[in-house]
Order: sequence, then C-alpha cells, then structure tokens
Amino acid sequence: CVLMVWGLTACGANADETKIKQLLQSKFPTMTIDSVTKAPLGGLYEVIISGEIVYTNDKVEYILAGDLHDVRAMPAR
Repeated sequence: CVLMVWGLTACGANADETKIKQLLQSKFPTMTIDSVTKAPLGGLYEVIISGEIVYTNDKVEYILAGDLHDVRAMPAR
C-alpha cells in the first residue's frame, strides 16, 4: 500500500478478494481461479474461473453465471 489514505481501502478490498479466492479454491479444487474483483453491484464480486465469468457474494454462498449489465450505460430501446 503506497498511500496511507488510499491504502486502507485498497488493502481491505485486496484482503476480501484473497479470502474469496481461497474459499472458491476450497469449494472447487480442480478449477483454476483466475481472478476475483469487486463488481460495480453492491456486495458482488466478479470471478473468472477457468476462463468463465461468474459472480459471487463475499461468503461464496451463491454463484451467478450469466451476464451482468449496467442498465445506466445502455442506450434506450
């Protein structure tokens, strides 16, 4: 953590992502957890497992497979 003000938030998020990665790896030991990042939707994390994007909560209680769209950025139809 380089800057103290920013570091507290960044380190906390990184710790959450590491914890989620460890939980996922324990539940899916034969799969590769490529990355875990905080999603723009509250309480969800975007996870890439063996090249596939899924979403989960911070306790890895649920996995949502499918697309997550930011409706605010979509053109009117």
